Amino acid sequence: MNIVEISTDKQCPFCGCKKNYLSCKSSKYSKTEGFEKHKWYVRCSNCKATGGNATGIVAVKKIGELPSFCTTDKVLKRKAIDKWTVKFNNNKEQQYEL
Repeated sequence: MNIVEISTDKQCPFCGCKKNYLSCKSSKYSKTEGFEKHKWYVRCSNCKATGGNATGIVAVKKIGELPSFCTTDKVLKRKAIDKWTVKFNNNKEQQYEL
């Protein structure tokens, strides 16, 4: 599992912690050798809340042009951060709705 500390302007929507981690779980992609399924998500270091998963198939060795079923870790990381931001914004709006 890859774990990268990230700084976002969004605190944890549940506990307010500002220390968040971008984590990746990977598993073999059985259809073709040289590819893995990666699941990226943001996780709070305090209460362990997570944002939505960004999942995709990633090439783990150098190849020419990426097949159409592939994505990159860079794209998946951005999607995971975006999902965390959406979760933060949704929770913030719910706190003010009475």
